[in-house]
This record gives sequence, C-alpha cells and structure tokens, in this order.
Amino acid sequence: MELTDFYRTVWRGGFDGEDNELETLLSRAADVVNNAIYLSGEEVESISEGYKTKVFKAVCAQADYIDSCGGVEAMNESTGGSVSLGKFSYSSGTGGASGSADNMGCSLCRQAEGYLMAAGLLYKGVNVF
Repeated sequence: MELTDFYRTVWRGGFDGEDNELETLLSRAADVVNNAIYLSGEEVESISEGYKTKVFKAVCAQADYIDSCGGVEAMNESTGGSVSLGKFSYSSGTGGASGSADNMGCSLCRQAEGYLMAAGLLYKGVNVF
C-alpha cells in the first residue's frame, strides 16, 4: 500500500488539500522519520513488512504535525525568538531552518517517536567505529 493511500484510508488524517500537496507533505515527513531511524539501517521507502504499519503511522503522525505547525513552507522559516534579562540577551533563529539541519527545521513529534520506539527503530546506544 502506498503511503498516500495509507494516509487517506487507514490513518484518516486531517489534511484536506490536494493529492500533490499531500505527497509533498508525506515526503517531508518521511525525510524526518528517515533521519530518526537512520542508524537502524531501515528507510521508509524500503521498510520491511514487519515494521511497515508502525513506520507508516509514524510518517502520517509527522505529516499531521508538520501540517499543524504551518505546513511544508513553515519548515524553512525561522521560529527563533529572543529574550532579555538585564544586560543578558539571547536570540536564536537568525534565519533559515530552525531546529536540526538534518530534519529540515522540524523535529520528530512525540506521536511519531512513540510508533518508532515501539517498533524498536530508534537507536539509543553508542556507535563504535
């Protein structure tokens, strides 16, 4: 089952735009999920059958999260802020993508993280090279 079909028929997400917009949204969500599961050796596009449902749900949850945060366009906008306290001043988000560069300005949402953790795809160990 294709990811777009999964989103529409199984997940039944809240996105109500055109199919090409949904495909773009799911593609960006899959990129974020792929970055999260990189060390497992799996990828959304070639995920083994045993993980497929949980990974597809993670991608759909991430897509809904991206949509609720302003959509694909908002992934490239600065969301940084600034704070001042006396002489101390701090600012972040000077332009470009916010958050991790690997995730194109969007972090993995908790719901997607939950699906991936349940599948055992989030590596929490130490790599030795």
